[in-house]
Amino acid sequence: PASEYCLGVLLPDREYHAWVLIVRITELLFNTGRTSWTAFDSNLLHHLIARHNILTEEVQGVKSCVVTLHNLLHIPKDINEFSTVDNYWCYTFERNICKVRVQKRVSKIVQW
Repeated sequence: PASEYCLGVLLPDREYHAWVLIVRITELLFNTGRTSWTAFDSNLLHHLIARHNILTEEVQGVKSCVVTLHNLLHIPKDINEFSTVDNYWCYTFERNICKVRVQKRVSKIVQW
């Protein structure tokens, strides 16, 4: 909610609407999962993600629709199959891999 207040005057209306959808999706993912998911929650999440993807394509163009954006559509199904995202997401490790990848590597062969 704080980001909505701060960004409300900075973003154009359509970008702001896309941001608000991400905020709602995040709240749903990390708050609803604590109390258990219902069919209504899963359906709501799917519709929020679909609306966000459509709005992103409309505002930023087709080139902005990368695989990660598409993969959001699979989250409700994954939650139904594997439980809350806390149980199976690896994004923390994936972010770390990006940091490691840009570090310089020593390519010298260690001799014994």
